[in-house]
Amino acid sequence: YFKEKFPHIKTLDEIISMEFPAQDWLIENLLPIGSALLAGPPKIGKSYFILSLIKKIFDDNKGIYYFAGEDSLRRLQKRLKQLEIKAGSGEAYFHAGRTSPLGDNAFEHIEDFLNQKPSVRAVFIDTMQLVLPKQSKTRDYGAYVHELKPWADLACQKNVCILMVHHTRKNNGDSDQYPIDGVLGSQGINASFDTILVMKKAKDGQGSVLSVTGKDVEENDY
Repeated sequence: YFKEKFPHIKTLDEIISMEFPAQDWLIENLLPIGSALLAGPPKIGKSYFILSLIKKIFDDNKGIYYFAGEDSLRRLQKRLKQLEIKAGSGEAYFHAGRTSPLGDNAFEHIEDFLNQKPSVRAVFIDTMQLVLPKQSKTRDYGAYVHELKPWADLACQKNVCILMVHHTRKNNGDSDQYPIDGVLGSQGINASFDTILVMKKAKDGQGSVLSVTGKDVEENDY
């Protein structure tokens, strides 16, 4: 009777005895399947970094979808050529938001796309703000959690990685020790993603540092 009434509740012994497959990675030890956030200051190279991730994903024969919300097809082509990503490199679908924004039906659009293309294992959304419903007031913790949860659930249901690009606030010193504290906006953003990647300028001015943390990935700096 208890099992019929509470079918989703497991006992300690049941959980301990369960067997699960190994962690599924999009990129080993960096980007697991699930929801992810890539945050950094403007012009640090987040879009180029995404394209470099795409190039790496092609090596594993996995398909990708990239919503470049602030780019045109011309700019996408220029960056692809700069990174020597050539035609035939892999299964990839690009959506230039500058000429064709998604609007308020972004979630339904991408959910339908994933239903049509089950071979796609990675969805990149640049930027997060462009796929959230428009509203006049500032979002608080609860609003971000409510609006981002469906995306995390979709990543789980479709067994894909959904990575959203966002910005960091101006460095106040705290983000040197705890990079995720530098993510712009409410802590509800950090709470809503499985994996968080934060880009910042290296202290010596040479290149950038990528800090990674999350529920299924080991905390590290690259």
